[in-house]
Amino acid sequence: LADLSFITDTREKLNYLNLELQGKDRYITRMIGALNSFRAKLALWISHLKMKALVHFPNMKKKMTVKSTYQHLSSTSNCF
Repeated sequence: LADLSFITDTREKLNYLNLELQGKDRYITRMIGALNSFRAKLALWISHLKMKALVHFPNMKKKMTVKSTYQHLSSTSNCF
């Protein structure tokens, strides 16, 4: 159940990024900006997890430990 909470919150954020990258009349500069913004958000989320703050992950706040969340986000960050 804890993993499902993590997946739910993370998928929501990835879906938002996906929508930013799709559609007609999307210029490469705007897409690069969306990716850079997402990278910055990942860094912010990881730093908040180091401080044990799950503000950006409401579903995980109830179900998951900070340590496992931090590990998952760190590995996600390496993909970008």
